[in-house]
Amino acid sequence: MSSCPIRNEFELFEEVRRLVMRAEEGDVRREVVDLLFDAGEKIMTEITRVQRTQQQQHSDDHPGAEDTCYEKRHNPRFRTDVQGTVIIDNERIPVELIDLGSKGFGVFIKRPVPASSYLLLEVDSLNGIETFSCLVMFCRERNDGYRLGLRLFALLPHTS
Repeated sequence: MSSCPIRNEFELFEEVRRLVMRAEEGDVRREVVDLLFDAGEKIMTEITRVQRTQQQQHSDDHPGAEDTCYEKRHNPRFRTDVQGTVIIDNERIPVELIDLGSKGFGVFIKRPVPASSYLLLEVDSLNGIETFSCLVMFCRERNDGYRLGLRLFALLPHTS
């Protein structure tokens, strides 16, 4: 675990998510792991509530302004601008993370990847390189590349 201070709610959510995965790998009772998981879900719910309140306040303060809400779904996505790498059949391909949510990632890639493909996503974080196991849910052609929707399966343990 990192000794760096947690700077915002998103980092707190990520730390709780990592704790849940570590607890599941260990000998922690299922009931206790479930409590930790529920705490993470409550953090994400609070983040979403605050964002929606701020967006509503903006709409109230600026009548007729364009709706700035990026995501209205139950599990919202949050925009990001992070570089990463996907690994497909031992081939490393650079990607740009467009957004992230509690269930997965949106990435931009230069070549198509078939839906239902499994891949690894590597992202640099405060804790070093994080590797995620993902399923490609969709691949949509965009300007100069493709947008992939990735369903998160697991954060893989660091290997030395």
